[in-house]
Amino acid sequence: MAKKKENKAEPAKSTFQLKHQYAKDISAECFVPKSTVEGDIETSLDVGLGSRQLKDDVYEVLLKLRCEGKVGDKAVYLVETEYVGEYVLTNIEGERLQALLAIDGAALIFPFARQLIMSNVAALGYQPRMIEPIHFAGLYMRNQQMQAQKAEEEAKSEKKEAPKKAALNS
Repeated sequence: MAKKKENKAEPAKSTFQLKHQYAKDISAECFVPKSTVEGDIETSLDVGLGSRQLKDDVYEVLLKLRCEGKVGDKAVYLVETEYVGEYVLTNIEGERLQALLAIDGAALIFPFARQLIMSNVAALGYQPRMIEPIHFAGLYMRNQQMQAQKAEEEAKSEKKEAPKKAALNS
């Protein structure tokens, strides 16, 4: 007795692959020479993240890092970079696609952007501070919550304004 082969359609295979990475922009400014700095330097790091589709399955993740050194209120240096990762994603859509880009896409290129910041701080004559890894999943979730709250507030605002507009139009 011959066995029947079931012809099950295989689910399409998903891919997430880093194809290219590069520094799109680097800026380093020394406002005060290290030899004239008195006091402890406080550093701050600002992080920005964006993504966009370049073509069919190709997406760009743009990671912006801004590191500023200050003594009190006086800035002593500023180093900024925009670092890009280009990814190929296939058979991934919607919320999953956005999460992959914002979390994994950013996490893969972060060490390289961090190294650029630290190298440029050192090139300005200052001792770079270790930049701790960033929890991109936490940032993504916080951003999603903020967007949901904003949408909810806008919906409430529209409901309140609708009766006023109707009364004005009467």
